[in-house]
Amino acid sequence: LRASRISGRMALVRRADIELMLKSKPYERLVAKNDFNISEYYTAEEIAEKYKVNAKWVWTYTRQHKVPKVRIRQFNYYSKKHIDAAFAKYEVDSDLTEWYTPEEIQEKYGMTRVAIRSQVYRNNIPSKKEHGQIFYSKLHFDLSKSSEQESKAEYYTVKEAMEKFKLSRDSVYGILQFHQINREKNGRFVRFLKVEFDRVMGVRK
Repeated sequence: LRASRISGRMALVRRADIELMLKSKPYERLVAKNDFNISEYYTAEEIAEKYKVNAKWVWTYTRQHKVPKVRIRQFNYYSKKHIDAAFAKYEVDSDLTEWYTPEEIQEKYGMTRVAIRSQVYRNNIPSKKEHGQIFYSKLHFDLSKSSEQESKAEYYTVKEAMEKFKLSRDSVYGILQFHQINREKNGRFVRFLKVEFDRVMGVRK
């Protein structure tokens, strides 16, 4: 650090320089090995192996989130408590053994990456990340698509009713209101039972 000496015993250092130093090189606690409880800490290699991340991720994450660490000789040890807490939100059911990659979903269902992320978010599908690769639960994703298909078979959206019966949007809403057909919101769309709407349209024919 640059300093301005004002006497034989005192010097001034700019606060901004100190803050910049601490930000670029966070404080590391140095301890004697005899005072160190290793069971409370991970090495970077242990974190990488346990949580399937690479060493670069460990270094970046611990610096950005100021994970407590101690340094013994040339080795860094990271707080288990803080690392485990960071990964707790990514834990998944150990019984889940089959997973899709996004590419496999794209090939099977013809979905875009954006559509896949939307499907996962809407249906709370379990996911995990290993070595930088995202995976989605095969069981949950297939179930979400299956229930989606069943729903399509039972319900019309307003747009589908308009196209099938050559009606305007106002006409569809008018029929729903006049015949008191129940509607429900499904994401961005309003839908209603096909059997009820078909019955009304059958009477009109």
